[in-house]
Amino acid sequence: MINLVAALKSEARPLIEHFALSAIETESFPRLFEGSGLSLAIGGIGKAAAAEAVRGLAAKDGGREVQAWINLGLAGHRSHELGLPFLAHTVVDVRSGKEWCPSPVTHVGLDTATVRTVDEPETEYPEDALYDM
Repeated sequence: MINLVAALKSEARPLIEHFALSAIETESFPRLFEGSGLSLAIGGIGKAAAAEAVRGLAAKDGGREVQAWINLGLAGHRSHELGLPFLAHTVVDVRSGKEWCPSPVTHVGLDTATVRTVDEPETEYPEDALYDM
């Protein structure tokens, strides 16, 4: 199973439509979709909401072994063309300074970038990085 987490339905809609994912009714987490070997949770904006979406997916799976967890969404950058896809090779939480390096994904043909998570909207983009707001 591949688990996907998005903040907004507008970010998830293309995947819901492309993979014909169906809404799943649960008491623990209301915005779950499933189908084609995928589970998707729409969590809302912010770190706490993303964590809750992950908990909702994990509870639904009942501890089943998961092939992958993917956080997807839109990010800002100072010069990249709108709509280009990237994989994160490093994620930096700007508030805490903590860094994570996700497991590398090979042979997908996407450029990689550092993703900086920020608590407030960024408009200057001081680093050559994607900004997850």
